[in-house]
Amino acid sequence: LDKILEADEIFPSGQLRQTADQLAQVLDAHGVRKVVVARLYISHLKRLIGHDPSISLHDDWQTTTCIASGYASFCSCDPSQSKNVYLFEISVPVVESLGWTLQQVAMRSSDILGPAYAKHEQWFQFAAPAAPNGVWFDASLQRTERYALWTVPFLRKRLQRLFRFTSFDQLKQSVAPFVQQQEELRAASLADLAAASKASANEQAA
Repeated sequence: LDKILEADEIFPSGQLRQTADQLAQVLDAHGVRKVVVARLYISHLKRLIGHDPSISLHDDWQTTTCIASGYASFCSCDPSQSKNVYLFEISVPVVESLGWTLQQVAMRSSDILGPAYAKHEQWFQFAAPAAPNGVWFDASLQRTERYALWTVPFLRKRLQRLFRFTSFDQLKQSVAPFVQQQEELRAASLADLAAASKASANEQAA
């Protein structure tokens, strides 16, 4: 947290171990497409590109919170040993992201990771400490995950709110309404698809 506030920017994780110039070389060597594919399939990132010059932005703070909860740890006996979750609500114009949805990034991965990785379902479930039973996300929407390169600069001017989560119970309670909302959106989406498929079949039969 102190490093982020001192730098006045949110920088990619790769910048913790590499300089900005070295990350620029990563991008030059591998290209934008391979970098974001590596970010989506992050377990392959080190093998594919070494260090990450990209960041992910989420329109819904609950998405960020669910993901970040996987890196958290809380020690009630010694809070100084805890890894708290800090949520930055910032103003970032859409044009600062790449414009690809998660599903579109997956579709561009075939020649990098194999055809199996390119077949990404529209709805996918993600389990995390904040949502241990899983939360549903729509891979066809940019709001689920926006990909960006380098940093989010001028943090002090963009920062709308900074919130700290200090327990898993707090994390779970904060995202619970969102988890329910996503379940309802998925159910409605699947119902619409089923209705459209049935209507199409009836038209062909007629």
